[in-house]
Amino acid sequence: MPRTNAAATPEGMPVRGIGDNRPPSPVEIFKEALAEKYTAELAKIGPIADRANAAPAAIKSDDELALWGKISVDASTLFKQLDEARKNEKRPMTEAVDGFFADSKRLERIVAAAQEKGTAWNRAKAAKARAEQEAEAQRLREEAEAKRIAAEFEMNEATSVIAAGEAAALEVRAEVVETPQTAADLTRVKADGVMATTATTWSFEIVDASKIDLNAIRMFIDPKAIETAIRKIVRTQKGATKIEGVRVFQDETAQFRRG
Repeated sequence: MPRTNAAATPEGMPVRGIGDNRPPSPVEIFKEALAEKYTAELAKIGPIADRANAAPAAIKSDDELALWGKISVDASTLFKQLDEARKNEKRPMTEAVDGFFADSKRLERIVAAAQEKGTAWNRAKAAKARAEQEAEAQRLREEAEAKRIAAEFEMNEATSVIAAGEAAALEVRAEVVETPQTAADLTRVKADGVMATTATTWSFEIVDASKIDLNAIRMFIDPKAIETAIRKIVRTQKGATKIEGVRVFQDETAQFRRG
């Protein structure tokens, strides 16, 4: 791309007033450099657009086809040049920014490691708590059963009534102990200004992709993903493609190239 001097302030550039002695920002400097380098090339878009607007809305002769073909080739050529320039200008900037902040990826790995270690500990802690709950509930029920048996064989009526009441109370305590608690309740810890707990979500694992019922998930599949899959099949199988609900046909489009 040739270098050209921009005569006007590039679109989107802030206009500084008299007496504004602040240094331009890196973005402003970069935009100015782009304007100096590519303004003349961008100015070529307008004339091509004017030719397209002046061309017939519908082609009714080979001459008009040739007219549109020349417009298309010129537009395509300029677009490829400008798009390549855009990529070339953006690439080093993107690489520089990504490279500068590359070390921040270590923080992601630290967060992932903390979550992995915390999950393992919380699962073990929750399992131990549940086992202790079950053991305590079992102990209370055994004690309640012993109280009931004692009440049945107690000769003193008052003592028997007391024992039966104690047995009932122990059963209630066992039910309370057995009340299901969430993983969050069993693992919640607050220390040093951080709340550590467990989030429970539904997840899945594909054990055999060939057995997945696609009809069961059809409404959740992105239509674009379906089109991409069909396009790949049609590109491979062409006219031999047989898919229920899909019409496969040969399409024709005009092509223009220099020649």
